[in-house]
Amino acid sequence: MMSGFKILALLACCWSGLGLVAPSSAEGNFVHRRQLIYNGWETSTEEYPFGAALVHKSLQHVCSGSLISPGVMLTAAHCFDTALAFANREEEEDMFANSYKVILGRDYSAGHTDSDTIGIKKVIRGDHFDYNTGSAAWDLALVFLDTCQDNYRPIKVVNESFADESLIGDAVSVIGWGDTEGQCVRNKREKDEVDRVSEMLYKVVDCEEDKYCQRHHSKSYCDEEMTMCLQQENIASCDGDSGAPVFVRARAAEASPSGDDEIEAYEYVQVGILSAGQVRIQKEWNYLKVRDKNSMSRGDLPFVDEARAVSLAGYQNWLEKHLSEDECI
Repeated sequence: MMSGFKILALLACCWSGLGLVAPSSAEGNFVHRRQLIYNGWETSTEEYPFGAALVHKSLQHVCSGSLISPGVMLTAAHCFDTALAFANREEEEDMFANSYKVILGRDYSAGHTDSDTIGIKKVIRGDHFDYNTGSAAWDLALVFLDTCQDNYRPIKVVNESFADESLIGDAVSVIGWGDTEGQCVRNKREKDEVDRVSEMLYKVVDCEEDKYCQRHHSKSYCDEEMTMCLQQENIASCDGDSGAPVFVRARAAEASPSGDDEIEAYEYVQVGILSAGQVRIQKEWNYLKVRDKNSMSRGDLPFVDEARAVSLAGYQNWLEKHLSEDECI
């Protein structure tokens, strides 16, 4: 499953509309690239305590994710082995769950010890997820932790009152521990380094603008009730960012200490899960396989990162059903 994603340059109105501020390190359309999310900017789990990493039992980073309750991590279904048919054999399910761990509160993708990890009780994947389609439909998974994590603040998941609002044209944030090297936007593979959790912004677009969705127009692969399409210029998510939370900073009213008035505050709301995507080279408006090899190896062609995410607004009933099993709430 590809996890290199893309988005168009955002207008100032889009940053301010959601209360998101473009960081000073986010530069113009095509500049010297910083080696972060790919050309994103560094952040921390202190800033985003809900950020979670899925690792193999060997402690190798697999995917990004989010803590949505003290006992549950949300990530992408394709992060797990594609052959998840246990025929209700409890021993096999336990063996599978023990193959993965979750890490919270760590800013880097490596250097972990067993004491940093949280065990997994079970994993529930989207009912109709099909790895082979490349579609974001049903590409979600609930990871139930073996201990309640009360020291970390979970992110709110979009609810029915918010779900009716269209995000097309708005900015959304993504954080992840994916590769910060350039292999997702260049021809040559680079030495893999330890990656710090990084952030980028995408613009939500109509799925008719996505190249993959254009090619699968007659199929339900890009149903916009269940899929969110994203774009960005010259910034990309990469391997290891799959499962990352797609979220907004929404205004919320809370009582002032005196209780007399309401003061304006903000809270993070997760609206999607990063799933798949492709890089589109602006010079030729084509896929990576037809790009200029020399230019791309140097990384000096501007590109558009097109990403698709699970739109959580379309999975309210599924989430409610399975989160009722969470023993931590």
